[in-house]
Formats: sequence, C-alpha cells, structure tokens
Amino acid sequence: NSFCTLLRDMAAAKRAEIERRLAELQLQREREEELLRALSEDDTRDSAVSAADIRKKASTTTSSDVLSIFGQSVQVGDCVKTTCDHQLLRKCDATLPRRDPSKSMYLGEPGKVVALFASFHGRAAMELEFADRTRHIFFAECVVVGDTAERLTAGKELKSAPGSKKEMPAPSPGSTGDGHESTRRIVTESTVAPVPSTLPASLPPRPKVVPKANAGPSTFLAELELLADANSDVSVAPITPGPGRRGLAQRPVHTDPTSCSKVSTAGTKRPQPATSVAARRPTSSLATKPANSATQPRPHAPPRVATVTTKSNAAPSNQSAASATSRPVTLKVYENGSYGDLVNDRVPFRTVTVRPNFKSLGPVLSLVGQTLQWATQGRKVETLFDAATGRAISSVAELTAGNPVVASMGDAFVVPRPNSQLFSELPESAKASITEKTRARSPRVAVRTRPQPAPSPASGTS
Repeated sequence: NSFCTLLRDMAAAKRAEIERRLAELQLQREREEELLRALSEDDTRDSAVSAADIRKKASTTTSSDVLSIFGQSVQVGDCVKTTCDHQLLRKCDATLPRRDPSKSMYLGEPGKVVALFASFHGRAAMELEFADRTRHIFFAECVVVGDTAERLTAGKELKSAPGSKKEMPAPSPGSTGDGHESTRRIVTESTVAPVPSTLPASLPPRPKVVPKANAGPSTFLAELELLADANSDVSVAPITPGPGRRGLAQRPVHTDPTSCSKVSTAGTKRPQPATSVAARRPTSSLATKPANSATQPRPHAPPRVATVTTKSNAAPSNQSAASATSRPVTLKVYENGSYGDLVNDRVPFRTVTVRPNFKSLGPVLSLVGQTLQWATQGRKVETLFDAATGRAISSVAELTAGNPVVASMGDAFVVPRPNSQLFSELPESAKASITEKTRARSPRVAVRTRPQPAPSPASGTS
C-alpha cells in the first residue's frame, strides 16, 4: 500500500513539472509571435526602400574575380609567372605565421590564377596552380604579370617596357691607360674645323663619310679608314691587344643583368670603342696612336677599298641550352619490400615529380620522404634503388621517366616477387634476370628413400 502511494506521488510531481514546462513554452511562444509581428510591420512599412538598398549593397559588396596589381589587371584564369628572387620571397613570407619551404621550388615558374585575395595578411595576394597541380599562395610582390609587369622589389618599383633595353653608360673621356683603347667621338660638320683647300678646282669634291652613332666596332673602323683615304689627313691607329688581354671579338657577350638567368657575369668588362677621330688642323695632326707610335703625318696614298668582315662572338651557353631542354621527371616510388599484389593491392606506389632545379640527390630524397610520409613515422629515406637493375642511384642524371625506383632506409634491395605489381612494370630483360636469380637462390629439396628391411630366413623358407 505504501509503495502504491509513493508511485502516485511521483506521478503527480512529474505531471506538475510537465505542466509548468508547457506553460513556460507557451509564454515564450507568445513573446516570439509578438516580436515577429512587430518586425513584420516594420518590414512592410519600409519594404520598397529596403529592397533597393539590399540590391545595391549586394552589388557593391560582391567579391569580384578581377584584381588590380601595380597597374595591371589580373583576373581568375590568367597565366602569370613567379619571381626569381629568393630574397624577396623570404622577405614577403616572413610576415606569415608559418612559411611553406616548398614554395621556393616554384620560383620562375608559370602558374594559373585560381583565386585572388585583396587583403591576405594585410597585402594583396593570389593563389596559383602550377603544372604539377599543386597550389600555393604568393603575394603580389612575388608575381610578374604579363610582359609589361610592374612589381615592387626592395621597397621601390621596377618598371619595364616591352622591347626596352638597358642603356650602357657613356664611356669616360680620355684614354684608358693601356695604350690601345680610347673613347669614340663622332665626326660631324660641327666638330670638324674648316681646313683650307689646297687642291685644284678641277678635282671632284671630297666625299663626306660620317660614321653612325650606333655602328659596331668593325663597321666604325671601316668607315674611319675610308675617311682617312678620302681626306688623307686622318690616321687610324691599329688595334693590337696587349699581352695578357683579349681583343674585342674575343670578349664574352654581356647579358642583361635584370634577366632571370643564373649565369654570372662577374669579372667581365664592357668592350669600348678602340679609336677616336679628330680633324687635322693646319698646324698640327691630331690622331689617336699607340704610346710608341711616330708623330709624322701619314703620306698621301691612292684610295683603296676596305673589305670589312664582322664576326659574331655570341656563343650559346651550354648551361642555358641544357636548362631549356630539361623537363620534369615523373617517377613511381615503391617502399623497399612493399611492392603490392596484382590482385589485392594494385597501386602500392606514390608518384613523385622531380623538377629541373634539383641539382643534387639530397632534395630528391627529402621530396620522396615527404611524399611517402615517412617523417611522421620517424623514418628517413637514405637510398634510392633502380628497380630494373637493383643498383643504388647516385645522381639526379640517373633518374629517367618511366623507370620505377625503390626507397630504402639504408637496408639492402629486396627483389620483387613475380606476382607483385612492381615486377609487372619491369622490362622483359629485368624480369628474366630476376627469375634466374630467384631460381638460383631457391633451396633444392633432396628426396631421400627409406631403406627396405632385409627378408628374414624364416619367411624365405615358408
């Protein structure tokens, strides 16, 4: 009886609690309905104005796919190129909380713009997708937009125009001090002093030979020689390189210092014109001569025709040709001993792309370790084996596209089984060699026969 009374009390208390909760919910619902009614009245009163304002605000705040960077308009889908300056990339990424060390491998590479950021950590940036389908975010200072790109380097703008060349500074006046090089002075009517003519009036007038300002050294010398024959008053000093020096035709070609070429031009000198011309005055002869030449004027000589042959000294660089023909190498990397199965595990490898800027095997080993995620397991790639020959790879030149490689922590190469995925990708010669080695290493089981017992004499007599 007491137990039934206890149950009834508990049920009554539970019912009272439920009723109280329902009353609170009812009161809350009434308050919310009143608030919604007030808001709906405000919305209906300002519906026309609010709709127009909302459309205007949405049109002005919609994120655009076009971004203006240093005067150049960049939009999603354009092809841009990253800078070649490692110092600039390191300076720009210093503001990031965590830097990506793999971004330096994509310097000087073209990429496709997939996203634009007007303010990424306070500066304009863009996300680029490269040829190997990887994406990285570069700041606007580290991106070259088109052929007429304007980018900010070292705190100032570097502006370039299409087809523009860096002008060479004018050579300093006077002799260079080694006796066979001097500055060039253009002979014009304003620079030549008037010379009284002593020739008869029946002779034809002297030809006027004016060298061009942009002519090369060989053309300039030929014109000077013709001028000397016509006037017979101007002498041209011979160009004889001194001991230990090279001539103008043997000097190396100077490349543009603003280009991204990695060929250093340190230690070279600019070639300068090697002669100068001055008109002869009635009292003296002004001509450029070596330090030990005579000062007597050149005697009159019959006119002659000079044959000028120009020789180009632009020799192609082997390094630039090799870098132009190099291509990324895509490899299939297997773990040593884990070669998969043709039935259960048909993709036991990882694909690694070795870029042309990998000059040694150390970065390749690091890239393979990152791809296989060995760093999280405390392992490190020490050796790469050629799966076809089983020999260790010692240089980047031994990596060829299509040949699978095996990554090892330093242990010996494990020969793949005939039913593995790696064995199916090897050439026929390698398969035959591996099959022969497997047969030679397999132990031979000798068949032993149990000796038969000799028959007893009792069984023979019976």
